[in-house]
Amino acid sequence: MSKINNNNIKVVNLFGLDIANVTMLESCQIANQFAKKRDKYRAIFTPNANMMVKEIEDSNFRKILSSADLLLSDGISLIIASIIFNKPLKEKVSGSTFFIKSCESFANNNKKVFFLGAAEGVALKAAESLKKHFPKLNVIGCYSPSYGFENDQIENQKIIEMLKNSSPDVLFVAMSNGRGEKWIIENKQFYQIPVSIQVGASFDFAAGIKRIPPEFIKKTGLAWLWRLLHEPKRLWRQRLVEDPRFYYYMFKRIIKERKMI
Repeated sequence: MSKINNNNIKVVNLFGLDIANVTMLESCQIANQFAKKRDKYRAIFTPNANMMVKEIEDSNFRKILSSADLLLSDGISLIIASIIFNKPLKEKVSGSTFFIKSCESFANNNKKVFFLGAAEGVALKAAESLKKHFPKLNVIGCYSPSYGFENDQIENQKIIEMLKNSSPDVLFVAMSNGRGEKWIIENKQFYQIPVSIQVGASFDFAAGIKRIPPEFIKKTGLAWLWRLLHEPKRLWRQRLVEDPRFYYYMFKRIIKERKMI
């Protein structure tokens, strides 16, 4: 059964993480609720199978993900696990789709957003592309820092001051999985933005740098295969070596639970 977390959101616990039991629409509504309030600086992450493996194997990463205010089920693997453990999630909330849908929702609710991350010029190109679809989208800033900026105290402080002075309602962070989540949790109290959302490669998709899987492919649960075929050099290890470990841990859990019966 689902339980309620501190934000009054129904969650399903998978491998120690409280995954929100929400639809895409509900996810956008919650993000807007977060963006309205400045009493707390909230974080939204979208863990997939690869990230779940990392948190199972790395307690420090588990603490980072557990610090989020909303964890969304990015991947068919999480849906399968929730069904097998008799705690079914409502639907898969793809991170790249959530980025687009939430931008539309923020545009309709007059929220100010800031794009941080990706390669030079990509954030701006993504913003320009999205504004063609959602003219009301108020992107008040875009910045693509050098790789590893989080380890440069001067550059990191410059970014914090930039964000604090811009005072957006929403910060989208496009960094690699693990890096982005860690940076948000360590810095959100300093730049003081109502909600920060880690979106991985979503700027590249919105900017047309990388091709996004068609919606019908996403619904089949084969988006991972589609992306692997389009980016084999970058993704082969993650998709074919690392991700399958999620199922190893899932079946290990099944065997453990059966022994306890």
